Amino acid sequence: MAKKEIFITGLPHSGKSTLMNRVVESFPQRQGFVTLEIPGENGLRKGFKIVTASGTETVLASTEVETPIKVSRYSVIVENLEKVIPELSEINPGDVLYIDEVGQMELYSEKFKELVRKYLEHDGLVILAISQIYSDEFTQELLSRKGAAVIEVTPENREESFEEVKELIGLK
Repeated sequence: MAKKEIFITGLPHSGKSTLMNRVVESFPQRQGFVTLEIPGENGLRKGFKIVTASGTETVLASTEVETPIKVSRYSVIVENLEKVIPELSEINPGDVLYIDEVGQMELYSEKFKELVRKYLEHDGLVILAISQIYSDEFTQELLSRKGAAVIEVTPENREESFEEVKELIGLK
């Protein structure tokens, strides 16, 4: 597959993660991770976990621990993210690379930013979900990359966005 960069953006609960999962699961050869909510009592979210392509799971942020880094009510556990970066850095030719998401929690890690840059040097398909509620110089640099397709997902256009991404990468 030729080099292609697709950046999925949208507000929380817009369907970015779902869209990404639907796309990348159709590729047997992939490397990256998704960030999933950790449900708590009474339907309240108690944190977020990272799940890598190989199935490794680690907690990224939680209301049940204290760290110096806070995003909203969550303590970010940068060390956990950085523990999986060596695994995520093992890229094979032909891998589809994906990250869900490039957001405020992840961007506390310089090693994470290095991983994103490494992925963007890859010759194949790279799909990134980029936070729409957090913006900094790094995310703006990503979103302004020449040749990158930026897809904004909303609850109303989820299915159309999925079809647009499929078309961009030549999936039937």
